Amino acid sequence: MGKRYFKMLAQRAQRGDLGAGAMDSAGADTDRVSSGSLATTAARVVVVVAGACAVAGGGYLAHRAWNSHRRRVAEEGGGRKVVYLIRHGQSTFNAAYEQTGVDPMLFDAPLSALGVRQVAELGRSLRASADGSVYNDDDDGGGDDGSGESGGGNGRAHDRFNPMPQVVLTSPLTRALQTATGAFEGLGIKVEVLPDLRERLTESCDVGRPTDELRRDFPNVDFSALLVHSRGTPASTPTRERLAAAAADTAGVGTAGVDVNAPGIQTASLKEAAAADELEREAERARMRDGIWWYVDPDTDHSAVTPEACRRDFATYGYVEPEHAAKARAARVLRAIRQRPERCVALVGHADLFNLLAARIDPRGEELWLENCGVASYAVAPLAVPFRSPSAKGSAAA
Repeated sequence: MGKRYFKMLAQRAQRGDLGAGAMDSAGADTDRVSSGSLATTAARVVVVVAGACAVAGGGYLAHRAWNSHRRRVAEEGGGRKVVYLIRHGQSTFNAAYEQTGVDPMLFDAPLSALGVRQVAELGRSLRASADGSVYNDDDDGGGDDGSGESGGGNGRAHDRFNPMPQVVLTSPLTRALQTATGAFEGLGIKVEVLPDLRERLTESCDVGRPTDELRRDFPNVDFSALLVHSRGTPASTPTRERLAAAAADTAGVGTAGVDVNAPGIQTASLKEAAAADELEREAERARMRDGIWWYVDPDTDHSAVTPEACRRDFATYGYVEPEHAAKARAARVLRAIRQRPERCVALVGHADLFNLLAARIDPRGEELWLENCGVASYAVAPLAVPFRSPSAKGSAAA
């Protein structure tokens, strides 16, 4: 009943129109209205309390699920991942170039006598560290920079290794392979080749050797990443014209607007650079079938690429791997180590590639230029373990 009804009763009472019975009836109606209002209020209180309990219960379940997720992250290799960047020892190319400043045309140069001594010293440091190495979560010397890829060690130099690496990933160039196998000899740590760790090809020493030769010289190294079988390998490789067409198509212009003879024709935009990198990756996979894993001049007739042809072409007119291609490799290296289960990984490689990789790991850090057998460490975040809510876990179980 509304206010108008009670107002009418009051007016009629003033005029004497209402008897005692009517007034009693009105009083009863008033009591019923009051009781109904109280019942409504009580019901609302019950609903609010129930809602609050439901929210609290949901928050508690979410809190338990999050704690469970954090434990699962730790169990599945979460937390900071320590990465050591180890440059190879001095090579015969390094020694000759320091004397003359001219490329001595030493393809895939091995270690020099000094380089061998540097590797031996690095090995002694590793073995000394292995004697009492215990993983220490706080031994990163730095904090997160907010990017998720913080430089924990900020590239600082090392003469001790704590923690010890659980796996060694190395460039397939001979000087890096000699460094990895020599320094880690006898430590029982697996050495694997990671093709993307090779140096940016700018000098003769960056032209490699066929996979079969490397497997023969380094029988204890895992070369699985270099072994590409015929099945699934593209039947043909990209030509310079195909690269130009892809760049023109991406840029929305005709092929006449693209200089096919200009180096790095796809660098006009990020999309074009990505297209160039993908086509180069396609060509690289096809060449790896024949044991050629290093960068090859895109002007070369891909059907006639051989190690001898690569060396001859470089000695004749030279060519350089585009910077965007090396940066793309550095990004793939970082993604690869973040995906690995090990909490500590050692990378054995080269100065230019490590500088690009360090910039990728710690964009706000300084440039990293390691001396021969120099070591730097970083802490990187692994790829996140996906969070599964209790309901999602239940549905997955069903």
